[in-house]
Amino acid sequence: MPRFIEMSPQASITNPTPKLGWHYPLLPSECGLFEFPALMKIRSLICTGLPMLMACFVTACSPSDEPAGLPGYLETDLIEMASPEAGYLRALPVNRGQTIETGTLLFRLESAPVEKDLAAARERRLAAESRAKDATQGEREEVLTRLQANVASIQASFNLAKKEYTRVVSLARSKAVAQEKLDIAVADLAKATEQMRAAEADLALAGKGQRPLQIEALEAEASALQSVEDSASWREAQLQLRAPESSVVEDTLYEPGEWVPAGHPIVVLRRLTDLRARFFVSPADAATLTMGEAVQVRLPGDEGKVEARIVRVANQAEYTPPVIYSREQSERLVLMVEAELSKEDATRLHPGLPVTVEIP
Repeated sequence: MPRFIEMSPQASITNPTPKLGWHYPLLPSECGLFEFPALMKIRSLICTGLPMLMACFVTACSPSDEPAGLPGYLETDLIEMASPEAGYLRALPVNRGQTIETGTLLFRLESAPVEKDLAAARERRLAAESRAKDATQGEREEVLTRLQANVASIQASFNLAKKEYTRVVSLARSKAVAQEKLDIAVADLAKATEQMRAAEADLALAGKGQRPLQIEALEAEASALQSVEDSASWREAQLQLRAPESSVVEDTLYEPGEWVPAGHPIVVLRRLTDLRARFFVSPADAATLTMGEAVQVRLPGDEGKVEARIVRVANQAEYTPPVIYSREQSERLVLMVEAELSKEDATRLHPGLPVTVEIP
């Protein structure tokens, strides 16, 4: 609570005798307090220091000589390397911040179900191919040997029936045998001939294998199982991924021994030659920009500039709340613009750096 001064009737400027009280306050000039040496010094400091303070304020608020530009930052696209299969992380040979070449092993998972599925698919495919090949080769050698022996036996019977027929026909011409004998010889020869043809047909059929349509069905089954094996092999290959291009390891999200669910990123990569300056402009300025237009990008603490070319102008405006689409609020709208740096500059710079973009 402030303390107030009450002056007695006998008090004067030259001989003040104030006493403390709780009445209405008096201004320093009314009670003559500025006549004291200490208060006179305070008044002098205020009178001389206030102009200097105002001069400093005006100087600080005056525009600087630094060239104008649009604030922004460097941005790039990250590649999240993930496996479509779940498994335990057994190997992680890369580290954060490491620069790697194309084909570098990033990680290796262990998944027993995937490996067993591949082995089973391979065995089923081999079995189907064996059945298709066996169907084209005909019967076994033992069966063919038996059929060949049967043909030889029937061939001997045929030769005998043929000789008997020739002899009986000769005797029948001289009326030495009855007609009945001739009829029997003719029938035996015909029977032996048919048996010979059947045996030879069985031997030929055994050598050809199964029917063509059956062979085609077996070959189609083997081809389908080959596709199943290829799919299982692809799944097994996804357990260990390699770098698709030269890049930098931005982050690793799992440690060896941890269980990694399917589809979860394990290693995050950043392209070496892909870097863009992202900044924001008003709709009026965005209407004047063209694809491929060159802009100058200035880094903090670096007097030099690098050139970038505009590759994207956003088709939707961003805003600062409250969102009121009116003539007054439309000046708050901005559009994002991205300008791509050259491969040489992208290699030496890093995403996230603040920059200033100058549009000619």
